[in-house]
Amino acid sequence: MTVWRNPELSVAGPVRPDGKITVPLIGDVEAGGRTPSEVAEQIKKQLSTYVREPNVVVIITDLRSHEFLSRIRITGAVRIPKSIPYRQGMTVLDAVLEAVG
Repeated sequence: MTVWRNPELSVAGPVRPDGKITVPLIGDVEAGGRTPSEVAEQIKKQLSTYVREPNVVVIITDLRSHEFLSRIRITGAVRIPKSIPYRQGMTVLDAVLEAVG
């Protein structure tokens, strides 16, 4: 997260397992399950108490969420290439059937 002309307020780091990030001056901000622009808007609103017209940008640098990492990508000789969530006990046949053989 970058706050233009305020490098002391800019931070880089992962979203914690509880879905939050910590921002100087305002504390914890909910980031999990939200778009970068939604998070930036919330931070901008909260920082406006301390900084006149803050310009906030949130950039994702690394996707490490459980939902993203535990998916199966089905491509190649299938009718509908897709990405599906992995389910305990899932077989290759289950995945191929999801992609319409």
